[in-house]
Amino acid sequence: MSNDTVKSRIADVACDIKFQLIENIKASPVFGIQLDESVDSANFSQLMVFVRYIHDKTIEKDFLFCHPLETTTKASDVLKLVEDFFTAGNLDWNKLGSVCTDVAPAMLGVRSGFLTLVKQKNCNIHREALASKTMSQPLKQALDCAAKVINYIKVSALNTRPFENYAKIWMLNMILCCFTILCVGSQKETC
Repeated sequence: MSNDTVKSRIADVACDIKFQLIENIKASPVFGIQLDESVDSANFSQLMVFVRYIHDKTIEKDFLFCHPLETTTKASDVLKLVEDFFTAGNLDWNKLGSVCTDVAPAMLGVRSGFLTLVKQKNCNIHREALASKTMSQPLKQALDCAAKVINYIKVSALNTRPFENYAKIWMLNMILCCFTILCVGSQKETC
């Protein structure tokens, strides 16, 4: 096969995968995006966007797109790239249920951050923010504590790997405990 044929087939497969992903997102009742702006080894700023959506009664997580931020990394530039992708794929802003970003000022700025700009486009995100403001103090403290623990675990592989091993051991112990309870319970019934 010639290089042009291989290149053409790769492009066709990529377009098909993108089409299937967008169709799955459209079919989902709600979806969320996660954005990360980073600088690659050539010192170019890249915007990576991941998506979570519901497909066949399971939550799927996929890579949505990666695009260079050619001039600046302002929230308006990030929003423009996301808007262009949503428009090209005919994705509905009202189905966007959540947005996750890093803590960069361009993402979290109060007046012109990406989240602020998205809230102006999507009333569902704004309602979510309002609901979190009226949350009871004990629930807020519990969720803040859970977020700190999760962030500590996920911040590095050195924290994540031991936790994964602990979770596996815990699950095995729970299964053994349940099995023991079931066995003891069934022996009492036969007596």
